[in-house]
Amino acid sequence: MVNCLSFHPSTEWLVSGGVDKTLRLWRESDGVFVREIKGHKGTVNAVCFDPLKGEVMATVESNGQKGKTNTVWVWRFDAGTRKNGIKDVRNTHVLRGHEGGVTACCISANSSLLCTAARDGTLRLWKLWDAPPPGGGAAAAAAASAAAAEGTAGAAKSKQPKKSMAEMRRDA
Repeated sequence: MVNCLSFHPSTEWLVSGGVDKTLRLWRESDGVFVREIKGHKGTVNAVCFDPLKGEVMATVESNGQKGKTNTVWVWRFDAGTRKNGIKDVRNTHVLRGHEGGVTACCISANSSLLCTAARDGTLRLWKLWDAPPPGGGAAAAAAASAAAAEGTAGAAKSKQPKKSMAEMRRDA
């Protein structure tokens, strides 16, 4: 069963995810299946792209092995050209912090924040980078990875969100 879909913001690619723990990449123009992207340990509930260049993709999961799911996955997505296939899709970070299954994700308009929501009643904001670097392109993806590796993204390095990152709990 398919749980989620997201179009890439600047190419013809469509990504789907679902209960089989697999992401699938499709070509929008003719509906052709292109490739599977594996790695998730639980049900894929949501997928989103950074809206500026589409070089960062986020996915969220739940319902897998205890201690291995309820996670947020950040991917580097190098879309290549329209018809010539995908150059690269690779997981760069697995973010932990939600106690319940993660059900939704979105990336801010300036591509600097990732917001996730979970069944534990929380929203979490994850800092991808301070601001999109000049030139975008591969520099943007590299900056996101570097920021996370250096702890600017906090959650990616420590596997736990920093206390300074916003967390809201809905009223019970």
